[in-house]
Amino acid sequence: MTPEWIGAGGLRLRSVHPAVVRHVRTSEPLWFNHVNAIHITGHPPDLLAAFRKNFAPDELPRHCVFGDGEEIDDEIVAAIPDVYDAETARFKWRAGDMLILDNMRCSHGRDPFQGNRRVLVGMSGEARRASNAHIPDCIAVMAK
Repeated sequence: MTPEWIGAGGLRLRSVHPAVVRHVRTSEPLWFNHVNAIHITGHPPDLLAAFRKNFAPDELPRHCVFGDGEEIDDEIVAAIPDVYDAETARFKWRAGDMLILDNMRCSHGRDPFQGNRRVLVGMSGEARRASNAHIPDCIAVMAK
């Protein structure tokens, strides 16, 4: 991240990451980012309206743009959850189930859950982006 001091004690952190990275073992290109979670439109409508009213685009408390600084159209970001949903594999957890997934090839979600559970997470291996950010390349999850 690149720090930038602004105004009277304000700090802005910027980082640029690729939208697509190559898998550490297969070299296949993979969508690997959090645009839909970081983009300003991910906030509830009332908070989004307040942010847009009170902050200039480059002063938003949390936002995501293209690497060249160009704004990402809200409509593009709005389409991402539909793509995730279309590609989602869901299953009913049973006691003793264990899921091992490739963190680069699978985008793990957080659907609502009711009932008792204990989830243990272990990460194995690691890859590096060009930016030197660590990427765990395997995650194991076990339900009680």
